[in-house]
Amino acid sequence: MRGDEPESRCEAVWKAQEEEKMPMTPEEICRTAGAFEKKIVREYWLVLGLLALFIARAAMYVIRYPEPLIRVGFASGVAVFLYIGLRWARNGPPRRIRAAAKAEPCARFLRNELEAKRQRLLEIRWTLFLLFPGMLASWWGGGPVAIAKSLGMDAPWYTRFQESPAPLIGFALLLAFCWAGFGREARAIGREIEKLGNE
Repeated sequence: MRGDEPESRCEAVWKAQEEEKMPMTPEEICRTAGAFEKKIVREYWLVLGLLALFIARAAMYVIRYPEPLIRVGFASGVAVFLYIGLRWARNGPPRRIRAAAKAEPCARFLRNELEAKRQRLLEIRWTLFLLFPGMLASWWGGGPVAIAKSLGMDAPWYTRFQESPAPLIGFALLLAFCWAGFGREARAIGREIEKLGNE
């Protein structure tokens, strides 16, 4: 057993050492910037498309259900999604890389776009909580029950479930999940920005 101790100590020291990080070459930086550029352009239009679908669906509910609290709830949802869409699109689509053959413009592009994406994620993270009052108003006005009945789901147990606080709790859990996800993504982007700062 004693003979194994120096070996295990060496192995522990070896595992504890940080891996040497090789700095990125100018070509790698530009390749990374090019791939990131395509990704953020796709994400930009995807988010706007999803927001348009949410707005259309909530607007349809505003028109379809005459109960005042349901209308107020879904109208506030439309307003929040419009606000998020306008804030997301305020600077237009992501910029293109200039002078892509040089590493410095590529690195600067990556830093700027990563920081812009991080700021947008943190902003949306806070804004999502504005959806909860609208959900509360809609639930209070019987929105979940009205929607379930319009879809043909009028089983007594399901109606009781929709009248209970369960839909509100589920929505709050969904918001908490989104909050954590956006925060995790923002932290990952922050680490990427720090890594670029060291290059």
